[in-house]
Amino acid sequence: MKIEGASVVLALAFFCFFSACLCETTFLALLQDECREFRDLFKKGKLSCTRENDPVRDSSGKQHSNKCIMCAEKL
Repeated sequence: MKIEGASVVLALAFFCFFSACLCETTFLALLQDECREFRDLFKKGKLSCTRENDPVRDSSGKQHSNKCIMCAEKL
C-alpha cells in the first residue's frame, strides 16, 4: 500500500514538472509568433516603434509600453 501511494505521488510530481515545461515552451513559441509581424522590419533595419501606451508583458514578466518595443528588445 505504501509503495502504491509513493508511486502515485511520484507520478503526480513528474506530471507537474513536465506540464510546467510544456507550458513555458508553448508560451515562448507564442511570444515568437507574436513578434512575427516585426521580424522582417527588424532584419531590414526599418523597425520604428511608436510611443503609444498599450502595456504588454514578456515571458519573464517584464512590462513593456507596447508590443513593438517588446519585440524590438527580444529580437
